[in-house]
Amino acid sequence: MLFLPKKHSGRAVGALAQVIGALAIAALLFLSDFAFFTMKYADRFPRPWSGFYETFGVLLLLSFGLSRKWFLISLIGIHLMALLQMMTVAYFGVLVTPTMMWLSFTQQHEIWDTLPTVGHRLWLPALLVGLSFLGTLWVRKASMRFRLVKVPYLNVLLAVALAYGPVRAFVTGDQYGKQPSIYNMAFANLWATSGYFLGQTLPRKIKGNKRGASADASPPALARKTPGNNVIIVMGESLRWKNMSLFGYPRETTPLLAALWKEGGLVARKAISGGVSTDVSLPLFFNATLGLDSFTVVTSQNKCLFKLAKNNGYETHFHSTQSGRSLHQIMNYICPDSIDQMSVGVNPADNSEGNQLDEELLPSLRKLDFSKPQFVVLHQRGSHSPYESRFPPSFAKFKTESGDSYEDAAVKNYDNSVYYTDHILAEIIGHVRAHSIHKTYVIFTSDHGQLLGEGQQWGHGMLSPEVPEVPFLFHSNDDDMVRKLQAWPDLVTHWNISNLILHLIGYQAEFPPQPAREVLVMGSDPDDLEGVMTLPLPQNNAAASTQQQGVLPKPGGG
Repeated sequence: MLFLPKKHSGRAVGALAQVIGALAIAALLFLSDFAFFTMKYADRFPRPWSGFYETFGVLLLLSFGLSRKWFLISLIGIHLMALLQMMTVAYFGVLVTPTMMWLSFTQQHEIWDTLPTVGHRLWLPALLVGLSFLGTLWVRKASMRFRLVKVPYLNVLLAVALAYGPVRAFVTGDQYGKQPSIYNMAFANLWATSGYFLGQTLPRKIKGNKRGASADASPPALARKTPGNNVIIVMGESLRWKNMSLFGYPRETTPLLAALWKEGGLVARKAISGGVSTDVSLPLFFNATLGLDSFTVVTSQNKCLFKLAKNNGYETHFHSTQSGRSLHQIMNYICPDSIDQMSVGVNPADNSEGNQLDEELLPSLRKLDFSKPQFVVLHQRGSHSPYESRFPPSFAKFKTESGDSYEDAAVKNYDNSVYYTDHILAEIIGHVRAHSIHKTYVIFTSDHGQLLGEGQQWGHGMLSPEVPEVPFLFHSNDDDMVRKLQAWPDLVTHWNISNLILHLIGYQAEFPPQPAREVLVMGSDPDDLEGVMTLPLPQNNAAASTQQQGVLPKPGGG
């Protein structure tokens, strides 16, 4: 605004000054956001330009709808939200969630006890937001020489917008703000989270949890210091065991895994996931929890597998063929601060982001130095719809024909994706066999299963008993551990698998599973707003007695 004359009273010039002022302040906020997340995560979570455009739009509305006094107050509020969000990321390594907002009220003594010891982590967000605010004050001072243009009744609309988020969450149960996106602007994330907190979390907490006791968020005790092994977790996507020939499916979708199983080093079990959607099941799995109030455990990070592994001497890795957008609500819950090496859905051919074929996971695996303890998660795109996009043409074993119905073609393509996953898992196990120096454990399961026409339904996210049905595979050069896993029941849970991982990386955990059990499966909402489902787990060890050459438990039975 320096290029404008010093004294103007015209509405057109005043409006132009407000537009330029909003643009300048949006740029300052965007630059501070960009600088912080770049210094924190390098190029892992780039700031999209949409954040700048949205910030500019918000500031434009505030500028034309509020008096100078209230515009300044709103700018202070925006910067405070950005500061609190960045400080939370700087210290905890995660974005603010509705549950964390609740804990900030109920555990204030812990916050005040901690603050004096973490100043060295908070200076960067304080500096960046402080510089942004000083620049904002300069822009505001420069704008004072121009006439303020206000749009009639826009302040009323802004007041309605202020209340809209919490009211919408309270009345409709809308999930916006429940799980913050790591790609959003810092202040925008906290604003959205506050709306969900006021509209859903706070009323539910005041009302009380009537459906069960709070989950145990206490950290597991260390059992063995630096175990010195390698733990590789392959997390599938939308894969159900019913379409794997390893479990009796008539189409030969998993011939390589069946061959590995016959050799005796592969344990195969059916499993139940903790949720029917990725955004719920993966946070539960990677934080070794399940059931009601489980996101209290997730946000505490006390049982975060990446954090615990890194604290016990492992190099940690997360590599995914899913796009950053697919994972934007998940990354916040797997302790990204504790991950040494990460890659998410970047096509090496043109460096563009998107969903890749799962063979792109193999180069990351081949770079690992197995002479050092490695904790690795290879996250697949797997068998997610559209199924025909999940495998290369050479793996189209089950050919679709012109006379096929949509349903028949979809199942064939799904089976082709399973056939491709069979190849990927065999490649992973083969590489580990050839290069692992220490005891190495390969664990495979899927985030959830899939409906393929049962009850005229397709996909996942529904509380149908078929949706949480997933496979659990275990391969190791540790014969003693293989024998222990062969004694496991024929039906286990994600929570059992998470506890197995805790045990392998040196922590005390429930190992092996308890014989008499049931599992609580969450709907597509982590706060059980979409319901829960209790499934019984039969008390038997039938699978252990059928671990003979070429024999696996048939689907649906022990």
